[in-house]
Amino acid sequence: MVWWRDRESLRRWREDPRHRQAQHLGQQRWYRHYEIQVAELVREYAFPAPTADNEWSSHE
Repeated sequence: MVWWRDRESLRRWREDPRHRQAQHLGQQRWYRHYEIQVAELVREYAFPAPTADNEWSSHE
């Protein structure tokens, strides 16, 4: 998954000559098929990763 700051950043990457060249090379040498999906994030949830102070454990 790739994240872009905004649509303009995505457009610049998509049209970058080096990216176009790499894309062409990939199509010729490695990939017979690939798909790209472009989506917008509507909502995001997160929780803190366990640390030594708050490590998760089962207390059953």
